[in-house]
Amino acid sequence: MSTGLALATLFTAVIILALGVAVVARARGSLISLLFFAMSVAAAGWLAGFSAVYESRDANHAIAWARVASFFSSLIPAATFHFAAAYTGHRRALRGAIAFCWAFCLIVAVISVSTSLFVTGLWRYPWGFYPRGAIYNLGWIAVFAVILGASLLLIWRASRKLEGIARANARTIMIAFAVGCFALIDFLPIVGVAIRPVGFLAILGFVGVAANSIWRYHLVELTPEYAAGQILATMKSAVIVIDLDGKIRVLNHTAASMLGFSEGELLGKPVRTIMDPEESISTGQLLRSGGALELHMAWRNASGTRVDVTASSSFVRDADGSPVGVVYVASDVTERRRAEQALRESEHRYRTLFEGNPLPMWVYDFETLRFIAVNEAAVRHYGFSKDEFLQMTIADIRPPEELPTMYSTLAALHDRDRNRIFRHRKKNGTVFDAEITSFEFVSAGRRARLVIAVDVTERRIADERLRENEERYRLLFERNLAGVFRSTIDGRILEVNDALARIFGYTREELLTVTSYSLYFTPEERQRLMARLREQKSLSNIELRMRRKDGSEIWALENMNLLESGDDGIIEGTIIDITDRKAAQEQVEYQAYHDVLTGLPNRLLFRDRIGVALAHARRNRRAVAVMFLDLDQFKLINDTLGHTVGDGLLQAAAERLVRCVRADDTVARMGGDEFTILISDLPDARGALTVAQKVLDSMLKPMVVDGHELFVTTSVGIAVFPEDGMDAETLLKNSDRAMYRAKEAGRNNYQFATGVAVEGSVGRLSLERSLHHAFDRQEFVIHYQPMIELDTYRVVGAEALIRWNNPELGLLSPDEFIPVAEDCGLIFPIGEWVLRTACAQMKQWHRAGHGDLHVAVNLSARQFQQHDLTSMIERILEETGLPASSLDIEITESTAMHNAEMSLAIMTRLKQMGIRLSIDDFGTGYSSLSYLKKFPIDTVKIDQNFVRDLTASPNDGAIISAVISMARALNLRVVAEGVETEEQLEFLRRQHCETIQGFLYSHPLPAEEFEGVLVARN
Repeated sequence: MSTGLALATLFTAVIILALGVAVVARARGSLISLLFFAMSVAAAGWLAGFSAVYESRDANHAIAWARVASFFSSLIPAATFHFAAAYTGHRRALRGAIAFCWAFCLIVAVISVSTSLFVTGLWRYPWGFYPRGAIYNLGWIAVFAVILGASLLLIWRASRKLEGIARANARTIMIAFAVGCFALIDFLPIVGVAIRPVGFLAILGFVGVAANSIWRYHLVELTPEYAAGQILATMKSAVIVIDLDGKIRVLNHTAASMLGFSEGELLGKPVRTIMDPEESISTGQLLRSGGALELHMAWRNASGTRVDVTASSSFVRDADGSPVGVVYVASDVTERRRAEQALRESEHRYRTLFEGNPLPMWVYDFETLRFIAVNEAAVRHYGFSKDEFLQMTIADIRPPEELPTMYSTLAALHDRDRNRIFRHRKKNGTVFDAEITSFEFVSAGRRARLVIAVDVTERRIADERLRENEERYRLLFERNLAGVFRSTIDGRILEVNDALARIFGYTREELLTVTSYSLYFTPEERQRLMARLREQKSLSNIELRMRRKDGSEIWALENMNLLESGDDGIIEGTIIDITDRKAAQEQVEYQAYHDVLTGLPNRLLFRDRIGVALAHARRNRRAVAVMFLDLDQFKLINDTLGHTVGDGLLQAAAERLVRCVRADDTVARMGGDEFTILISDLPDARGALTVAQKVLDSMLKPMVVDGHELFVTTSVGIAVFPEDGMDAETLLKNSDRAMYRAKEAGRNNYQFATGVAVEGSVGRLSLERSLHHAFDRQEFVIHYQPMIELDTYRVVGAEALIRWNNPELGLLSPDEFIPVAEDCGLIFPIGEWVLRTACAQMKQWHRAGHGDLHVAVNLSARQFQQHDLTSMIERILEETGLPASSLDIEITESTAMHNAEMSLAIMTRLKQMGIRLSIDDFGTGYSSLSYLKKFPIDTVKIDQNFVRDLTASPNDGAIISAVISMARALNLRVVAEGVETEEQLEFLRRQHCETIQGFLYSHPLPAEEFEGVLVARN
């Protein structure tokens, strides 16, 4: 039994202590919550001590715990009275009583715990030990009862004076005290009354009810300091207190929120921190105003934004009345200021809008119809002055016949009446149509109307013109040759003209029954078009493929404008049939990428297809072959049989080439008689070899063109990706070079662009780069080879031969670099330099006494076709002073026959200048005797190949004899080149050859060494 009572008592103590802690936390440490906590601790200590007494097994432990319990129970009356005094607001008035209670209770508590005066022994009851007390204990228990009764009386009196929630709360506290008084029965067993100690239930009830009241009503001590703090915290106005040094000492939450600071941030800061720099309020101003000042101020918040406030400021005074600080009570009037400013701006805008409006405006009194205000536009438009207006009514600006209508309209006017047209009259009597909009408002308690007038006389005339234009538009719509339509964006056709119906093969009525989707091949085509139209609102010159009623295709040029958005948006547009134009355009595009004569792809399309084939080959690691070929005998056939037969031959050759390749391969014509073949997707180069042989075999068969049986062969160059090049340009270049090597190898064969050829190309590029710098480095020199007259063995002339003193390759002859110079265009400056240097040197030798000498200078084929050749030679002769008769221009017979007519014209001009002309390397080219007879040449030079072999080959001797005989018959001089032996010299002397040159007499020599030979011979 004792165990159950002990546990219940201990559990109650724990609950009471927990309630005390919760109340302190809830009330944030207010005085009342702390006093309540003191009562809770005292009660919990008392009950916990008695719980230990009940559980004690021996008297010594029991009596020790009984004295501890007595200590805590003695403190309960003092804590209770203090709580009641603080709760009722009598704490200051009852300070003496509170001190007495605490002193008395503490004395009793100390005596109880430290002596046996009050706890004299123990009782042994059924529930366990219980402290025994002397009869005089009833004295201090009576005092405790008086203290508790006084506490109850304080709260009862307070409950009678309070109202509402405060009264209900006081009554709740009073009930809690009443319940708590029942705990006094636990003192009866002390004096031997065997009543079971259940006072812990009364204590639990008291603490629970009181804690609930404090929790619900947040009880605090209503002191002036507390009230001031609450007022400061809850005021909607900002409150800031500063000391006389200008530092902020107090501010409330409203002030901190208004300024964007936390309360702690501004404490101790100068008041200038929040003042606008323009504010200059000072303590002196406050003193002169008697300590109170009402003013408008500008503060600055944490972000620097201006805050307009209306502030009341006054001194904070000490007990002697001396100022110790200044308190500001301020309200944020920023929004009010803005509203006032907005109102002023609105009034200004209204006045500006009214006075500055270009439309006539006036205000009139609705009862009297008199004008109250008019603007300048009304004065200008109607012709009355403002003073005249203000003496008139609105009836004075209406024609007399309009007055009945005006009065009936006024009777039916609404608050807002707009867009009515009336007849108005100006001061000069002119009547016009005015569109009136009016608004009713109240001014100075009277109904008034604001009127806006628009002279619509011109607009009515314009409306009439618009109707006429609409009629003309209708005629244009109906008779337009282009198709015109109106439809919705979802495809409903609203209106079309006859031209549109004809374009699509419908009648007009039929077209209005179908949707726009019927005119497209797929719904997606129109949906994509509508998406673009929604985005851009207007589409112009859109070319698209459309469908006629019979399903056939037409190409149309469409223009559209979206007038409204949404699913019901209206589209207006035109459609023009451009099918014929599209076909012509496609033909033009076809011709841009195809050869007109053969129909094959041209150079542009061929390069594009190479790019595609190379991309595919890289992805799949396959080979691609590019073949470059031309027809070997084409020029002869074209010159002999004419261009018509030549064109037919090209067409026939193209057909055969196409039959030699697969459908995926490409045959193209690059120009002239040159063709290219692209063979893609090859496993290796052997596939290209098969096609090349097939091409050669196909071309060997005769072709019949316009009744002519023609035999041609072809030379083929092959470049293979990736071995011979990684791009289209390289493959074409290497295949072209391989084709030329095929020609050099005897024609009618194919050659691959081997590694040797590629290395040669690289060497050629290196040579070309060096050649570009040769002029700057002065690496060119001229050697002169003497021309010997056989009869006298005298030197009669010299052939100027250029040499290149290359720092890496040594002295190079013309055959090693002139072809490169011709390819890269450097032949022109080189040739001019050679001509000028040779002429200048020959002029020096003339001055040295060798006036009968002439100099021979070779011109290449490209030089001879130079457009300003004759003027350049003439300029050089003039600059050097060399006579024209001392200059001998040498060209090969192939150069002369390349364009015989042009060559004849150039030679004639040079001959007229007095210059000698020679045909070099005669007998090695392709000559026409008829042209040779026409050319104004002076000399033929027999090629050294004939001279070199004349002793070994009777044929070469016969050729030389024939050339000399022909030249003599044509009165031409003969020069034999390459004379190296006495046998050759003897043969030429027997044939009466006039002049020779060769190693037998002298190699080509620098100018200084040539002078020595010149002196020795002459």
